Amino acid sequence: RLPEFKKCLWLSYLQENTALFGDLCAKYAKLSREIDSVEIDDTPWKKAIEIYDKRFSVPYKMEITNLKGAIIGESIPKIEFSFTDGDQTVRMSRDKLDELNTLSQGEKRALYLLNIIFEVEEIKQTHEETLFIVDDIADSFDYKNKYAIVEYLYEIAQDDRYSMIILSHNFDFYRTISSRLSLHRRNRLCAATAQNGVVFAEEHYQKQPFEQWKAHPNKKNVIAMIPFVRNLVEYGRDQQICSGDDEASAIDNDFNLLTMLLHEKAETASMRFSDLKDIYKAYLGIDDFEHDIDANKHIIEALYEICDSLTSDNTELENKILLAMAIRHKAEEFMKSELRAYTGQLSWRQVSRTKQTGTSTQFLLAVDGKSNQTRELLNGYKQFGAKRTTAILESVAIMTPENIHLNSFMYEPIMDMDILELTTLYKQVKELSGGTTNG
Repeated sequence: RLPEFKKCLWLSYLQENTALFGDLCAKYAKLSREIDSVEIDDTPWKKAIEIYDKRFSVPYKMEITNLKGAIIGESIPKIEFSFTDGDQTVRMSRDKLDELNTLSQGEKRALYLLNIIFEVEEIKQTHEETLFIVDDIADSFDYKNKYAIVEYLYEIAQDDRYSMIILSHNFDFYRTISSRLSLHRRNRLCAATAQNGVVFAEEHYQKQPFEQWKAHPNKKNVIAMIPFVRNLVEYGRDQQICSGDDEASAIDNDFNLLTMLLHEKAETASMRFSDLKDIYKAYLGIDDFEHDIDANKHIIEALYEICDSLTSDNTELENKILLAMAIRHKAEEFMKSELRAYTGQLSWRQVSRTKQTGTSTQFLLAVDGKSNQTRELLNGYKQFGAKRTTAILESVAIMTPENIHLNSFMYEPIMDMDILELTTLYKQVKELSGGTTNG
């Protein structure tokens, strides 16, 4: 049999080289005794675990179970995890932990980071100059662990032997790294695709896009700031402590007016840049707009004109915001037209979650007062609309809300989104048939 043959073959080799084998055994025994005398605190692995435990918030503690094998290089460090609940402690291997699949994505990423710390601490022992390339290292982490990563990168950057290239799609992480590591402007680069490959340029905004938009209130920037100003109106002042009903009513009116520019309402098409002047002065301190703005120009008309001229080369943040806004308006305009022409019955849910059935007129009236108008319109359209068109509108519902509402102070998702995705979707929405799809 093959296993027996292998055993006999190895024994024959050892028998022919008895002296060499004995010498090897003696050296291994000596090395083993030396390793046994090594304090684990003196190893880079122990240092890595200390760094990890000190900085990162995770639900487990760790210890190396194969210190001897790791030191002589026959295997990588094996970690045993212990979870403590009161007086009870449960220990398990990495394989068992993976098998149970109990860790969140962020905790798994944090565990992956331990391997990086191992490698960095080993490199430090060599005292060699090293270039670290760090690619989207903060993905899936909560903010506490994200900032722990930033601080660890900061410490690496303090050593003149080490250089770093840090890559990220996350604008908030970029801003944090730029600030904590005191990066010079020339070292903050933005990558973009071009005909001949990838090009690098100084990042346009550096820290706060809104500072530049406020300083230059031209047509693009004024429209791009609409979601931001709407958030300032919504969160910046408490109507309950206003000096009187008139002021509370004015804030309400400001909020509703800006909402009309983010969702398709009856008054949306008639709104002009002059309608924004008082609001921008009150909330941003902008006294006047730049000369490329005609106060009597309809805002949505100007929005469409700008977006019609955008290409995949126009990667600036304001262009992505404008495209997201235009896509939503075009999609809602289309869906409302289709719903008005539909003669069948539609169903929807009231605020109380009770199901309601009625005509398209009743449906549109009910939807008009809801916060997520795009999704509600899509729910109605899906009850009779064409599948291909529904798929396009689903993309609108997925891509635009986060970009316009939730992250209007950071715009993380929209920074991560390729401009080509938005220009393609804008073209698809524009090309939607204006006729009904009844039946």
